[in-house]
Amino acid sequence: MGLSFGVEIELLVCPRDRAPAAFKGFMTEMGWDPAVDSVQEVESVSFDTLEKRAENRYALRYAIASSLTTVGLPAVPEKDADYQSWSILDEEIDEIPRFFDNRLLHARAYLPDDDTYTSEQLRGICKALSYFDDAITKVMPPERKVTTWAKSNYTGNGKYLLDKVTPKHVHDQLSGQDERRYLSWNFENVTAPCGTIEFRRPPGVNSAPKAIHWAAFALGFVSMAQAYDWASIAPLTTLGSVAELQSFITQGLERLGPTYSDALSEPIVEDISPPIIPTAAEVAVIEQKLKAKKKKSPFVEKDKENNKEEGEEEEDEEDR
Repeated sequence: MGLSFGVEIELLVCPRDRAPAAFKGFMTEMGWDPAVDSVQEVESVSFDTLEKRAENRYALRYAIASSLTTVGLPAVPEKDADYQSWSILDEEIDEIPRFFDNRLLHARAYLPDDDTYTSEQLRGICKALSYFDDAITKVMPPERKVTTWAKSNYTGNGKYLLDKVTPKHVHDQLSGQDERRYLSWNFENVTAPCGTIEFRRPPGVNSAPKAIHWAAFALGFVSMAQAYDWASIAPLTTLGSVAELQSFITQGLERLGPTYSDALSEPIVEDISPPIIPTAAEVAVIEQKLKAKKKKSPFVEKDKENNKEEGEEEEDEEDR
């Protein structure tokens, strides 16, 4: 069985004294106004200022998209309906020391051609998550070993969902309910048309090979989880080692074909550095954000919009 994948990379755009002239030109082209107040709280500014802020943000997205396009990476400053270009999307953020020391990367494995996971496939994935949860934590760098944004899926989940596993059951139980997006493996959209399983644990990256490495990590894991003979280690009374995880993912990539077999840019080994634990103040800020942040992933929203549009087109055809 083949797998497709998507990669979401979070970038922090920082001000710089000397931006390239071409970049400034793109911003000016879209009406960037440096006089607009971008600091005061939303409640303290006029509606006119809010509109101008939105225009400035669009101008910045436009400049980023245009700069990427000029170097051979087609990009647009809004959601791309046909996935032929990179979509430059933005979000307002609060600056928290250390949390922006590296960007995040999320890798999504999904079935091609609008296929759906079977109960048996999901059962295998659930067993793999249980068996290798500890090993995955061990291979993460310090800042990703303990994180509110990618908690273990199995904390408090009892029987590991091995008795009754359906797509809806996985969605309801492994998604974490109110915080379903903020888990190491996010199953929130496993029942959606895009059918994604999102791996949220990887650290930030600064190169394409490193991004490919973590995408391969997720694909190999999901691929092998569905093929492995889990009866050989039932009832999961032990935990998988890091060495077993390396072999497991490598075999999963080999199942996907020669294109994937060398996708890992480095061996999967344990990072023995102690985890970086957020301070009480940082935890308070994060918890506040968790309550307020109810938005869906731009990737999933875009997919839903496309499917909705396709459905409307089909209805129109039937009406005609």
